[in-house]
Amino acid sequence: MLKPGRVEKVRRITRTLAVALVLVCVAGCGKLGRLRKSDKAHEGGVASATPATATPSATATATAAKPPPTVTAPPDGMTSAERATFETVKRSLADVQALVAKQTAKDAARSGEPDAKTKCESIDEARPRLASVASAEVKQVLETAQRVCGFDVPLLTAADALDQLRFPASQASRRLMCNIAEQEIAKARKVKASDRRVHTLDDRYRRTCHS
Repeated sequence: MLKPGRVEKVRRITRTLAVALVLVCVAGCGKLGRLRKSDKAHEGGVASATPATATPSATATATAAKPPPTVTAPPDGMTSAERATFETVKRSLADVQALVAKQTAKDAARSGEPDAKTKCESIDEARPRLASVASAEVKQVLETAQRVCGFDVPLLTAADALDQLRFPASQASRRLMCNIAEQEIAKARKVKASDRRVHTLDDRYRRTCHS
């Protein structure tokens, strides 16, 4: 059996150990809490630093929703093909008008160049491709071409055919040239029946082909 003095000493030691154990537990728990807070803060920083990656479906939706590029119409309202056709028609008309001014159906100085009638035929072939163009310039060029190719060029072609008969020719060639002259004079007569040039050329035709 312990003595009273020793019992009291044991109790003091026990209380001291209990207090020390409590302090150790509190310190350990506080440190553990700080470690957990630090880990959470680290995880949050990593999450915020990692850029968000768009899912394929979201990207596809954004691409599909993007409006198509706006196509700007040319100032004159013509497509590139119509513009190319129009430029060709203008050049052909300029060549025809130059031949009319020289009063010849074909430019002898330009070997291999189509005659006025052939150029007018090319203009007529291109006319449907410009029918839907609302440009005033196009309409003016086509109207001029119709007037020149419908009257002046037939007269030139008829005169050129009759000129061929000034030289000796076979009966077949003579008949061909006379038919060409007759047809071209008829075309010009439909446009301006009372024009003096039509009557003059028709008289020449009759003297040459029906004498």
